[in-house]
Order: sequence, then C-alpha cells, then structure tokens
Amino acid sequence: MLGELIGASSRADEILLSSDKTIAVIDGSGVLADPAGINRKELVRLAKLRVPVEHFDKSKLSKDGYLVRVEDQDVKLPCMSSCVHPRVVNDAFPFSQLVR
Repeated sequence: MLGELIGASSRADEILLSSDKTIAVIDGSGVLADPAGINRKELVRLAKLRVPVEHFDKSKLSKDGYLVRVEDQDVKLPCMSSCVHPRVVNDAFPFSQLVR
C-alpha cells in the first residue's frame, strides 16, 4: 500500500511539473490514452487530488481517446493501432481479455 501511495504521489508530481503533451497514463485503476493529448486541465485536477485515472472525466477526451478501467470488460478501443502500442495495454492488464 505504501508503495502505491508513493508511486501515485510521484506520478502526480510529474504531471504537475510537466508541460509536455501527455498521451497516456497507466495506473492501478486503468489506462487513459488520447493521441490528441490528454486534457491538461483535467489531468492536473486529478494530480492535485491525488486520485487515479478512473476519475478522469471521459467527456474531456477526443474522439480517439479512451479510458479503460480494470473492471471494464469487452472493450473496443477506438484507435488501437495509432493510440498506444498494444503491448502497453497488455502490460497494464496482464490477466485480462480486454484487447481483442
């Protein structure tokens, strides 16, 4: 648990200090990706609250963006070939059948 808290805190600090275009964030709650860039204002909101990506407001994603929570099943990703490499999703969900 402590490792998760330290990891989440470190990730939040990186988001708050960065001005780069972020296209993917993976944590214990899911995968958030958007090839157009994840909405910076919403990402900063989550970082300040120190909450996982599952709390991201999906209305702030582009048409090719997606949020897949660990409890989601049978999810079709809008842009698997151009968003995030499939290996990233497979690594995030090693025991899941999410990607088909």
